[in-house]
Amino acid sequence: MNIFGERRLRTSLIFLLVSTTLVTLTIVGTAILAVRLPQIVDANKALVARAAAETSSRIEIFLEGLEQRVLLVGQTAHDLPKERVADMLDAARGDAFEAVYLVDDDGIITANSIRNVSPERSQEMIGVDLSQNKLVRAINTKGAVVWSDKFLSAVTGKVTIGVGLPVGQIGGVVIAELPITSLLKISQIASGSGGEDFWIIDGHGEVVAETGSPSAARLNLLSLPIVRNGLANHSATDTTDFKDQKYHTAASFSGALGWLFVSRIPAGLNNPKIRETIGLILIAFIASPIIGLLLAPFWARGMNAALGKVTRYARLVATGVSPDSWPRGNITEFNALSTDLEEMCERLAQVAAEQTALSKDLEKAKNNAEFANRAKSNFLATMSHEIRTPLNGVLGLAQLLKGTELDEDQWQKVDTILSSGQTLLAILNDVLDMSKIEAGGLELEEQVFSLTGLVSTITSPFQSLADDKGLRLVVNCDANHVVRGDPVRTRQILWNLLSNAIKFTDQGQINLTVKKSEWPTHMENLASSDKNYLLLFTIEDTGAGISSDRINAIFEAFTQEDNSITRKFGGTGLGLSIVKQMTELMGGTVNVESTQGVGSKFIVYLPFHEVTKEEALAISQRDPKITLEFSKPLNVLIAEDNDVNAIIARAFLEKFGHSVKHVVNGKLAVEAAKDGWADLILMDIHMPEMNGIDATRTIRSTATGQHLPIVGLTAEAFADRHTAFIEAGMNEVLTKPYTEQQLARVLARSYQIERRRSRRGTAPGPEIDGAVAPAATAHSAPDKTMPAKSSQAPTGDEKRLNELRAQLPAEAISSLLAEAQSSLQTNLEKLQESVHDKDPDAIRETAHAIKGASGSLFAVQISEMAAEIEQQSEDIEGVRRRLPEFELAAKDALDWWQAQSAK
Repeated sequence: MNIFGERRLRTSLIFLLVSTTLVTLTIVGTAILAVRLPQIVDANKALVARAAAETSSRIEIFLEGLEQRVLLVGQTAHDLPKERVADMLDAARGDAFEAVYLVDDDGIITANSIRNVSPERSQEMIGVDLSQNKLVRAINTKGAVVWSDKFLSAVTGKVTIGVGLPVGQIGGVVIAELPITSLLKISQIASGSGGEDFWIIDGHGEVVAETGSPSAARLNLLSLPIVRNGLANHSATDTTDFKDQKYHTAASFSGALGWLFVSRIPAGLNNPKIRETIGLILIAFIASPIIGLLLAPFWARGMNAALGKVTRYARLVATGVSPDSWPRGNITEFNALSTDLEEMCERLAQVAAEQTALSKDLEKAKNNAEFANRAKSNFLATMSHEIRTPLNGVLGLAQLLKGTELDEDQWQKVDTILSSGQTLLAILNDVLDMSKIEAGGLELEEQVFSLTGLVSTITSPFQSLADDKGLRLVVNCDANHVVRGDPVRTRQILWNLLSNAIKFTDQGQINLTVKKSEWPTHMENLASSDKNYLLLFTIEDTGAGISSDRINAIFEAFTQEDNSITRKFGGTGLGLSIVKQMTELMGGTVNVESTQGVGSKFIVYLPFHEVTKEEALAISQRDPKITLEFSKPLNVLIAEDNDVNAIIARAFLEKFGHSVKHVVNGKLAVEAAKDGWADLILMDIHMPEMNGIDATRTIRSTATGQHLPIVGLTAEAFADRHTAFIEAGMNEVLTKPYTEQQLARVLARSYQIERRRSRRGTAPGPEIDGAVAPAATAHSAPDKTMPAKSSQAPTGDEKRLNELRAQLPAEAISSLLAEAQSSLQTNLEKLQESVHDKDPDAIRETAHAIKGASGSLFAVQISEMAAEIEQQSEDIEGVRRRLPEFELAAKDALDWWQAQSAK
């Protein structure tokens, strides 16, 4: 990985020079330090040892001289006249002593010589009693020369040591005060220029003085090894830690004073010579790159010039100009580069010629492939229509037969026909889907839908299949997920997986679990995409399971767990392949965990778009349940050229109680629509003279047909074709073969739209109000002037009302129904007044009363709408927009109660 990114050659050369210099200096500097530092350490140790020894020797000599001077005073004092004694004391004091005293046998000062003291002060000292002085007493006791510990002179105020001895025949003692600074001067003279310091330590380990601090505070260093060893052995060397700093130290003992002279010099980075050495290396380390930066451009200029020539020629080649010759210079590598580029240009010219010829061949192959793909698509569409059309007849007639009186054998045979037809239809769908996927023509839809409702519609038919096999189907959906995505593909994925689970399970149960999930590790790269709502689907069964060596192969097309499965269970082996490819097309993943003989667990992650609160609320207010009962029969026009399909549609419609007219082409359908008889048209797509698309466009252009519900009938299963039908003006598209229930739901939705809009006094348009097929919502804009659509619940629950009838007398039921009608009319007026007065509290109370009273007598729709208004009572404008629809629902409830009272 190139952490520095793209850079110029000149920059690279400068970087190379500077980095090389720094690395070299680092290596050389480290080597110098490795050699030089031990040398400095050894030199420092020798220096302090020499300094300590020389200091001790010098002080010994110095002190011996001072003792001789004092001794001379003691020997001659009794021979001199009294007036000459003071001069002798002055001579003895000299430059070394600060004061000299002559003391008699009684300890009284009889004469003195004190530096820098006035005569008056000197006279005051005559007669001072020193009989109790420690030094005087020690001299009298010892009878020889005695040196004192340090003390602060009462006369001079300096840190001082005293020396004294007896005065011969006349008795008494001579005392001299020697300032510590005199000893420090001798120490500094002995130390030379090595920068070492000294401690002068008495026999108790206490510091008498130290260089740099003549009046050092009382400090005892007996704990230091150098001090203990020096006092014991009279000489020692060591490395000493003192006050968080390391020193090289040496000690030398003075016999005259019984004191220890310790020289010290800082160790490590505090040592001047070490700092000096490191400083010089750092200066070289800093200065060398700077010098390199100044010199590098001049060094790099020649290389840049040579490379620049090659670059300019390469740019000419990029513009299509081939130079006659390439530049050469005095740099071998650039000459080789020029040669290689020249050969490459010649090769590129050859490749360009070859590519031109190849492009022509590819263009021809592309045209052939597109022609073949169009032919394949047309073939699939034709085959879909040609197979589905007769299949629609087979399944439709079988359904009609199943609804007639049949004996057991006939019923089983009809059931076998239906089962085989459904299997054939499933195989056809799988083959068409796989062809669509392989051709790259499978497009995803984007619409808001309730996943919970979708799962419910999927699992309902499988519940009966599971019951037939003695299996338990358990569905766990942790929340009402409202998402934006493709509900058709989601349905197909779950349908195929559930179908397989029930097919391969003979006992036990199938578990379907749906929950929101965090992004797993293998999908973290999608976590930042616009599909930010991830759902986890798990389908777990206790069926046959899959052997470990076949798990990776089951998602391949036309592949099953083993070759016997096709014969035992049936199927094409396309289901799981379609699941995998659709899942990946939606941006998800599918995996399987299975143990043969125990069961299988399919794990599907599907990402969806998260919806807004408004979109979620709109879906939650939409009840997917559509009643299959009609309050009045419809006039239905069937435009169908296939007699069998027409017979089936007529039979279904007449079974529902509707009136039917049949025409055999689109032109006749246009004529039939003009008289205004039809409430709804079932329009086949492929018909002679005029097809269903052209007929729909023509009907939409007329005044009577502008808002007439038209449902397309087709055997084409491709979504893009359905979209084209919707764009032509159809409200919905019903794919053949269709079931009785599917047709009933389409009629119920279309009738609901027409009935509600006509009662509002608004002409019904081609838009689908709420309960629509997915394809319709993708191409139809909602009517912005209409109130928000409420629940699609039935007006009343007659079953529950009949249960109440069985428990109460008829007179009581009639009374309750009459009271309910009166209460609803009264409360409806109150609600209208509350909305006019913009009183949310009154709206909420009135809606609550309507909800309770209507619900008690099973007027389901008005009760649910009242509950919605109660929850939204603060939104006055929203309630006002819904009021017309609420009034319509109230009229429906009153009519229903009135009809029930008549029974």
